Amino acid sequence: MAKRVKFPLDMGNEIMVRDIDELKANYNAEKVTEYFLNGKLLTWLEDRYYDEEAAQVKALADSSGNDPAVGLGRIFGIEISGDIDVEMLKIRNERLAKLREITSDDEIISNVDLVAFDQEELSDLLDEEKKTIYLCGDKFRLPISVKNIRYIGVNSPIITISGNEEIDLEEIGITIEKCIFSEDTQARLTKQNVDQAQTARKQSGNSSESVWYDMIPCTNEKYFTFENKNNKLYLTGYTGGEQIIRIPDGVNVIKENAFAKKEVVLVILPDTVTEIEDNAFANSKLEKIIIPDSVASIGMYAFEQTKIKNIKLPYGLTKISEGLFEKSQLKKIIIPDTVTEIGNRAFLDCPLESIDIPYTVTKIGSRAFAGTKIKNIELPYGLTKISEGLFEGSELENINIPETVTEIEKGAFIDCKLININLPNNIKNIERGVFGSGKKIFYRGNVYNAKNIYDAIKENQQ
Repeated sequence: MAKRVKFPLDMGNEIMVRDIDELKANYNAEKVTEYFLNGKLLTWLEDRYYDEEAAQVKALADSSGNDPAVGLGRIFGIEISGDIDVEMLKIRNERLAKLREITSDDEIISNVDLVAFDQEELSDLLDEEKKTIYLCGDKFRLPISVKNIRYIGVNSPIITISGNEEIDLEEIGITIEKCIFSEDTQARLTKQNVDQAQTARKQSGNSSESVWYDMIPCTNEKYFTFENKNNKLYLTGYTGGEQIIRIPDGVNVIKENAFAKKEVVLVILPDTVTEIEDNAFANSKLEKIIIPDSVASIGMYAFEQTKIKNIKLPYGLTKISEGLFEKSQLKKIIIPDTVTEIGNRAFLDCPLESIDIPYTVTKIGSRAFAGTKIKNIELPYGLTKISEGLFEGSELENINIPETVTEIEKGAFIDCKLININLPNNIKNIERGVFGSGKKIFYRGNVYNAKNIYDAIKENQQ
């Protein structure tokens, strides 16, 4: 039988109680009453075989007209001073149950008292001068008169901001996250947000940790086309004219060719997206894309011939697919150590200047770095083959080949600037036409040229 997980009870102030003595020593009447009302207290007692106390708690639950806070105090030998607002605790538990039906996010659930389920509750929270408010409902109207507020959508509510004038959210200190703006509000925000995003993009330079894009609102869903398949929501196309877009929460897959040949410049993906399919952004004007770590798969040629110059790939990605950045404007890239394979033509003919290949990579496909501007590279230990045309026509000048490499295919170093090549001792096979003329090849303490290295390696294998 599987071992049952025994959860502790939180008494507040980061005090977690795991047995009845700890409960009595750190007794919080309001917390214990809340756990009584939602059933957690009884489960906690039964899990630990406190049969006597569990029976008394059951009896208290079955009785009517008694103050549960006082009754619980008697059960645990605690004198209760002051009244506990049991009705308020019941309402809070009802709100928690309602919230859990919508989200499993622990941060949101722990802040249930900051959640507005309707416009009236939003007004109450604003009156209480709360600085962070979670919005859980169909739609809300936000005032611009209350400044320095952070609004966070729970279920992607539709937001309207009061007034008719252009809105400068940064100026009034309002941050809005994970919401969908109404058509009217979107029109009033668009120019201001585009200008700010473009300025921030220039200022952020190569910083992959910049969060300037958080201020950009979700793009209206009417500009997208969707398809539901196999319990996943596919974004299949974009019909709008905006260059800076934020894809709404709930989308799981960016379908093949969804943004191909589009005018989009900046795209922000939500953390519900797990897959980007083949050619999704190919031949578009895309300059920047924010990819969350939820994305585990990016298809072939997804960013081919885009204007992306810098990118950070998501942690969890295992393969850089075939032609992913072919003929793009990519210059710098951050590859996570979850990647194990780089596909054929992955960076072909793009102006990539440098690359740190993680130690986890054991396979690199043909012509992956052909035509790039990489001058220096260290191949990862564990790689066993240098594939056909890998550095063909590149600006490669220096390379470190690990001892694990046993094979080099034809054209690997053709027409690149590399002059001196140190081959590992474990090389077993080199195809003809690997190096081209004019290169010095160092192997087992001797110097060879491209013409006689093949025979030298063959003789060594005999």
